[in-house]
Amino acid sequence: MSDPEGFKKNCENLEGKGGYISVIPFRKMKTNEQNRYYRGVVVAIFADYWGCTNEEAHQALSNEHLKYYPKPNMPVLIKSTALSEWSTVEWEDYMVFLRNWGASEFGLYIPEPNEVDLESLPDIYH
Repeated sequence: MSDPEGFKKNCENLEGKGGYISVIPFRKMKTNEQNRYYRGVVVAIFADYWGCTNEEAHQALSNEHLKYYPKPNMPVLIKSTALSEWSTVEWEDYMVFLRNWGASEFGLYIPEPNEVDLESLPDIYH
């Protein structure tokens, strides 16, 4: 439990009322650096190539995740969750997919995160 005091307060607010408690495993969610890389590098490269805005490219890429192949020769993985809910591991797997897809389908070179100065990119929280 990451916030026992907050949990206790929330329980006190429910006194005399019904409620449910859900326990789910902790997953490290994608980081601001991963968002910077995605929006500032991956999306920007696709947008430039396609001649559209970054938001239009983001929408196209987020639709592409419905056809995401997590490993070669595996069936299509249909991800039903929003991109913003993916873990850091799921997100990096998806970035690998987009780099490979961009290269094979469009001849794009998309640098890896360690090849980019992420600090120079703007903070993006979505």
